[in-house]
Amino acid sequence: MSIKDLDNVLNIPKELKILEKEKLKISEEVYKQLKMRRLSMKKVSDNIEGLGVAQVSRIMNGENYNINTLLKVLDFLELEIKVVSKKK
Repeated sequence: MSIKDLDNVLNIPKELKILEKEKLKISEEVYKQLKMRRLSMKKVSDNIEGLGVAQVSRIMNGENYNINTLLKVLDFLELEIKVVSKKK
């Protein structure tokens, strides 16, 4: 059974698949930055007040996290998110 077939069986909405894809892009970039800077999730969480390793892990794994957590991690890594219009 292929992924496409599994999506149909599970009846996963298209919108959810799009969100998951975008979260994975963010996760991949955060992972690359941590690796490039030789930082662990613990080191990141230790340097951000009120942030635990589990919260950083959720970002790294593309799991559900809140925007405040993401923005704190991105700020620590000196990264930003840009919102742009989709061009079709």
